[in-house]
Amino acid sequence: MKRLLCIATLLAVSACTSLTEQAQQSVTTTLPKVETIEFRNLEQYPGNVVCGEYKSTQRWGDSRGFHRFIYRDGKSDVRPSREDRSVFCSGDPAASLHALTGIQAGPGHSQELRTVASDLARLQTALESHYDDVASYPDNETGLQGLLTPGGNLLRAGKYRAGGYLDAIPLDPWQRPYLYAAPDFAGARQPPSVMTLGADGQPGGEGDAADISLDQLHYLQHILEL
Repeated sequence: MKRLLCIATLLAVSACTSLTEQAQQSVTTTLPKVETIEFRNLEQYPGNVVCGEYKSTQRWGDSRGFHRFIYRDGKSDVRPSREDRSVFCSGDPAASLHALTGIQAGPGHSQELRTVASDLARLQTALESHYDDVASYPDNETGLQGLLTPGGNLLRAGKYRAGGYLDAIPLDPWQRPYLYAAPDFAGARQPPSVMTLGADGQPGGEGDAADISLDQLHYLQHILEL
């Protein structure tokens, strides 16, 4: 039988709240073949996020020490990146994102920022659908136009969705094309790169001039929903 041990934090949290109970259950079911699991340092953050640490015993033995996790949107990440922890496990995710990337997503989010988030989400969905159909993302030569008409290996065109994956390729809010780069290794489901260079059209920068890519989309979506 699996058993959950709710470990009080150093701040003397006396009992697990409903959200932290959901987080613990999610972590437990995400891990393979857990016999027992122990939690500590459970904390809630803006946007119904729970961060903490777990230590599990599996059928083949104990895990080594405690591991960090993030629970959000009903799912748990049992191996979150340092960047994810810095944004999601923060009392001020917008300030953390700015410190990490230069993107300014504070109160009164700009329409440009919302447009970038919407465009990147649409492009991401279209790219994943393209991969599901033809087992690859558009190559660098075809670029994002590959979401409108088939390109590259024409032998795959028979599996290409009739009508393409978007009605049109969006421009960024400053009326420049989004920059696209295919994954380094063809055939591996590594995400491609899609990004805008911001208001100045130059790499780097902060605020409206900051670069924004698919790598930051999940942060933007989280902050814009707060």
